[in-house]
Formats: sequence, C-alpha cells, structure tokens
Amino acid sequence: MTKQDALQLLFIVQTAYPKYYKVMNKNETNNFVDLWASIFEDKPVNLVANALKAYIATDDSGYPPVPGAINKKIMELCLPDFPTELEAWQIITKAVSNSGYSAKEEFNKLPEYLQRLVGSPRTLNDWGMINTSDFNTVIQSYFAKSYRATIEREKEHALIPLSIREKAKELTGEYAEKTLKLHD
Repeated sequence: MTKQDALQLLFIVQTAYPKYYKVMNKNETNNFVDLWASIFEDKPVNLVANALKAYIATDDSGYPPVPGAINKKIMELCLPDFPTELEAWQIITKAVSNSGYSAKEEFNKLPEYLQRLVGSPRTLNDWGMINTSDFNTVIQSYFAKSYRATIEREKEHALIPLSIREKAKELTGEYAEKTLKLHD
C-alpha cells in the first residue's frame, strides 16, 4: 500500500466518521497517512479497503477504526479457518496411530503449526506408547490448551506487517549475539 492509497482510505474513514475528522490539519493528515501506509505496506490496497468497509458496515460503536481493528477484519476475511480443537485432535490421533514405524513421515504430513505444537516425530512415537485412556485424557487436555494458544499466536503473528516481523528477527539476533558476548 502506498501513501496515496492510505490517503484514499482516510477519505473513506472521514466520510463514515465525519465528526472525528472535521478539523484535521495537514500534519495530522500526514501522520494518519504515514501510519496506515506503514502498517499495511505488505497488503494489497483492495484488501485493506474491503476490510475497512466491512468494519464500517458492522460497526455499531460509532468510533472510527484503528489499524489493529482493520487488521483483524482482514484476518477474518482472508485467513484460512483453522480446524477446531476436536478436528485437530483427530489429525493428531491419526498421526499417532500411524507413527509406530513411520513417525517422521506422519510428522511431516502435519500442518506446520501442528508440527510446532507437537515438537518432533519422537513425540508422536512416544504418545503412541501411552495407554489409550491416558492419551485420550491427559495428552488430549494438554494438547487442547496448547492448541488454543498456538492458534491465537498464529493469528496475532499474521496481523504484524512482514517488515516489522523481519526487523524483529534481525534485532533479536543482534541482541542475542551481544548478550552472548557479555557472558564470555
């Protein structure tokens, strides 16, 4: 999204919420445009505009949207639906039941977010060794709690612009490197 695109979005917001933008000086306009352009830099303008319109169409608060609200609308509109806990548990159960001699293959078949949740092929194999009662109570309970947290983290992660995620990785690496040097 460009600054010109963000300016067009500002016009939409001003039209929908005129009392909040009656007296907007050039500096405030520039700040709005710069912020929205940077937050949505990696998203197509049509997607952001549709999310903005969806927000306006469903808003009953009367307050103009902040970028985070539009990001959440984008997520609602276009992120794939994650399986329910029960559906995800069924995927895991199938992988565990087939993991005796092919844990690595079963692990590789899992979606990436379930791979991160499970951890390794060894975990599938270990879960296959647990008695059915414990597997379907203790492990399922642990899985359900972890699954909910994983899905929330995946959704939140998807809201952050790519450039910010990349910069955070870069800064995290630099910080870790400096920290290690301090302890040498």
